[in-house]
Amino acid sequence: MTIRKITKLTLESFISAPRRSPAVPNENGRFALYTLSTYSLDSHSEGKEIRILDLENGTTALFSDDSKNKDIQWLGNDSVLWLREAEGGTTEVWSSMAVGEKNAYLVATIDGAASNLKTKRLLDGSYAVTVTGKASLDGSFYNSEKAVKPHSSAREYDTVPVRVWDTYVTAEKSVIWYTVLEESPEHINRYKISQTGFINALQGTNLVHPNPDPLYGVDFEVGPNGILFTAKDPTVNPIMVEKSSLYFVPLSTFKEDPAPTPRKVSTPGFSGTSSSPTFSPDGKSAAFLQSKDPNNAYDNLRIIIVGRINSLDHMTEVVTSTSSETWDLRPEFLAFSSDAKELYIIAESRGSKRAFKIRIRSHSNKVTSAIPTPITTDGVVSSLHALSPTQLLFTISSITSPSIFAIIDPSNDNYTCSFSHYHDKPDFGYRPPQVSRINFKGAGDYKVQAFVVKPSDFTEGKTYPMLFWIHGGPVSSWPDAWSYRWNAAFFAEQGYIVILPNITGSTGFGQKYIEDIVGEWGGRAYKDLVNCFEYVKENMPFVDIERVVAMGGSYGGYMINWYDCLSIPPIPQILQDPPPYLYI
Repeated sequence: MTIRKITKLTLESFISAPRRSPAVPNENGRFALYTLSTYSLDSHSEGKEIRILDLENGTTALFSDDSKNKDIQWLGNDSVLWLREAEGGTTEVWSSMAVGEKNAYLVATIDGAASNLKTKRLLDGSYAVTVTGKASLDGSFYNSEKAVKPHSSAREYDTVPVRVWDTYVTAEKSVIWYTVLEESPEHINRYKISQTGFINALQGTNLVHPNPDPLYGVDFEVGPNGILFTAKDPTVNPIMVEKSSLYFVPLSTFKEDPAPTPRKVSTPGFSGTSSSPTFSPDGKSAAFLQSKDPNNAYDNLRIIIVGRINSLDHMTEVVTSTSSETWDLRPEFLAFSSDAKELYIIAESRGSKRAFKIRIRSHSNKVTSAIPTPITTDGVVSSLHALSPTQLLFTISSITSPSIFAIIDPSNDNYTCSFSHYHDKPDFGYRPPQVSRINFKGAGDYKVQAFVVKPSDFTEGKTYPMLFWIHGGPVSSWPDAWSYRWNAAFFAEQGYIVILPNITGSTGFGQKYIEDIVGEWGGRAYKDLVNCFEYVKENMPFVDIERVVAMGGSYGGYMINWYDCLSIPPIPQILQDPPPYLYI
């Protein structure tokens, strides 16, 4: 793969720039794996590398440049396991040493498309291996290339929904598969798949994972005692309620065939949606996020700790607070520290996604309190891994910078970064001073935040057209993050001043700010936008308000139409109070 030096963010450089996945460390924290993807405008082809990062000296080495390889995971400290797209709709499972003489060898072939590979070392030295993939009606792997092709595209449905986003629901459902990887008695440093092969963990149920709705994504974890996963609750009406519940498949050998029936994880007083399951390092306890009200799509998520995963008891709600008031942020991700004494949280906080830590107390109480301590400040943390009690591996980005890898010590209050890896990260010549934040009066007694993104060649005394960009949701936000879909820096480099307002309903500004959007889709949120425009007009002389374009996707597009409606009197009464359940 040839990576060209990039000095300016253009359409061509944006499309062809290398894109890095989050870094995943091995067990002892010496090395980390990540992928590097590019697109060539010359050959109109994609390229992908798997690279190994030395976390001690910051050097990186190529492991593979085969674009069909994917989903690589560690086997302990020295070996790796990965999937490879193969002929005839099959998926191959390969393994080799990670560094030095690789000696790659084929471990198994899956008769279908598989992805989302995960591994976990078991007590006997073997490894639990899980993947996701579609199952045929008989419960075996579904191979689309071998399936009998229908003679008609017509379908008859007796259930809803018929389609999720732009994909029609099929009879074949995505499920989780498991097996065990054992040392080969014939070869040193080699593994083989158990004779049981991959077993359908959801056989005989009507559970589906991952959820076909891209808003939910992949949300399962494998531990030494089984699998935790979320799935749409089949007991609720999907038309009326969007609810995912948490399930546990207890496994001791990962050879159990058929699979034990998944056990629903129930928490008294909580009947909303579950997410972000994670095991403690020894797999004996777990944590996850849970909302209380299934009828409130905006309900906040609470942290729940399961003291004993095998018996699913000692459920403890962690009530987060500061020294004087409730900690009013929305957690999105959980991870245990390497010694299981702390829990790390990723939560939105005023345009950033920051990492916090809380001390874990006894699991015997139904409720316990904890004070989250911030570890990071700016930017967006997309992943974190505990290397040791004094080292956390982060993947972080910002509006001006694609992902970097950094190691931070969470054991003291300095949180100094002892390592940052920038090699093979594109440099677009863009710098943090081009991004600032403004705060202006909202529709009520509150302040609204917005990001301001300037071109890298911004010149004082010159005026620029304005791009007024409204985010979707409405329960979402503009974060201080690099994006290959909604990239503000790219538009700024075309000569715009880009304004990204986090209006009423945005996440990261407290629960009340989120819930204030109910019944106010065209009310508070619209007035926030008007006030934002007025603030720019009065306080930013470098913005030419006679040259303004407004745009947005989903709810952002809704607000653009709403603006048109309100600017053309008289306003139809039905549009003055848009239904709070409407989702564009």
